[in-house]
Amino acid sequence: MKKEAIGKYVAITAVLLFLVLPVGLASTMFSMYSDFQAISLFETSEAPANANERSIGRTLTILGMGLTVPSIALLIVSVTALQYRPRWIFWFSVVVSSFVIFLFPIGTVLSVTLLVALFIIMNKPGSGKTTT
Repeated sequence: MKKEAIGKYVAITAVLLFLVLPVGLASTMFSMYSDFQAISLFETSEAPANANERSIGRTLTILGMGLTVPSIALLIVSVTALQYRPRWIFWFSVVVSSFVIFLFPIGTVLSVTLLVALFIIMNKPGSGKTTT
């Protein structure tokens, strides 16, 4: 298999790993939103939502936080070592790095490394080619 083809699969895996965090946050927020609506509507202090539903949201959020740093590491490997450099991975990596830069200390180091690597590699001559 060519390096670029492997890089494509590594990049897609990294994107899927990163998407666990927003899904977990959204799940947690939706369960809390429905609880707060029910509390305000029925003026009761008990949350009617299923505890299992809230637990799944929290688990996905914690799992997403743990998978965010490895997903950035996979993006770095995909862009640098495997030379997979389409435009979508550049912009996705910029967005991911801007969020993960606040996960001090490991997330900050990986985010800055990814941003520097992206801007250096994407501005090299001949890096304008894209793969699908």
